[in-house]
Amino acid sequence: TVSRSLAIALCGLLLYFPAIFAPLLTFRKLGLSESGNVLNTIGQFIDKEYYLVAVIVFFSAVLFPLAKLSLLATVSFCLKIDRHPEFLKAFFRMYNHLAEWAMVEGYLLGITVTIIKMQHSTDIYFNAGFYCFIGLVLITVATSLSVCKESFWMLIESKGKRNWQYFNNTLSSALAIG
Repeated sequence: TVSRSLAIALCGLLLYFPAIFAPLLTFRKLGLSESGNVLNTIGQFIDKEYYLVAVIVFFSAVLFPLAKLSLLATVSFCLKIDRHPEFLKAFFRMYNHLAEWAMVEGYLLGITVTIIKMQHSTDIYFNAGFYCFIGLVLITVATSLSVCKESFWMLIESKGKRNWQYFNNTLSSALAIG
């Protein structure tokens, strides 16, 4: 699961920047067009004085997903190369806490509602950022499914002692109890 988690986290990091910074949708009506990305949306909320909404969107759709993917990539990479720096436990603990707060799928729900509401009154064009954002949502869901917390904790606790027989026995016992 370490290699799979590393690959998924790295894919997520590759998709993250175009998903956040590239235009998602373009709306055209009567010769006028308007495009926007996730950061533009936060700016619009601030301009309209919806400060709390802007803060929530920033943390749940921008900062926390980046931190979650970065932490998972770092922890997975360290475990993959059999390195156990002091920060590894803290990073994995932070990853587990952020997993509850990084919610790009909530932002996707808002995009979906916008598309449904606007489809009859304006032309909507999907930009590359939209597809990257869909990929990012799928990747963040995949990270949740690919990480076996018990096996990651056991690898972190083993501090590089690659006694796989012990690891497999301990993991089997933990899964049988839980």
